[in-house]
Amino acid sequence: EYIESSDAIRKRVRKIVLPNVAMFVGILAMLIICTLVAIPQIQNVFDSIGSKDKLPELTLAFSNFLNMTIKYWYIPTIAIASIIGLVIAYFSTPKGKYQWDMFKYKMPIFGKLIYSLDYTKLIRSLLLNITNGVRIQEALEISRNVVNNQIMVTLIEQAINKVYNGEMWIEPFEDAKLRISNDNRDD
Repeated sequence: EYIESSDAIRKRVRKIVLPNVAMFVGILAMLIICTLVAIPQIQNVFDSIGSKDKLPELTLAFSNFLNMTIKYWYIPTIAIASIIGLVIAYFSTPKGKYQWDMFKYKMPIFGKLIYSLDYTKLIRSLLLNITNGVRIQEALEISRNVVNNQIMVTLIEQAINKVYNGEMWIEPFEDAKLRISNDNRDD
């Protein structure tokens, strides 16, 4: 039941995100193709009728940029590959991974969703363990393995320390201020 529930959530998120990403890629491809094909033809129509009218400067500048990119394709390719390589190398370090995980929780639009999904996964795992008779600190230690985000793992470790000190385990999650909203608190 736990695995089916996790798969259902993952499928719902994909169902929402994938069409939007596909639409964005499609619009971007349409923009590039139309710029490469349509703009020169429109300008040729202006020139063939003897009109002195020209397309807007921004349109022509974008067209020229695409033409230069096609002509000197290796420069942006090397630059993009270098940037991606540096980013991957940085995020492979512990500090970089930690910052990437923090960014995932704080980024606009999807940050709260990602945090909510990780938190839900943690709480479901805790519930499953506690229902089966596992003590809270052991349930937290076991549930730590279901989360891949270093920020969430840090919060879980702080919660485990709180339990051992006789304090409320939920405090690290509340203090992190990563939750959806402060209005939904039932203190």
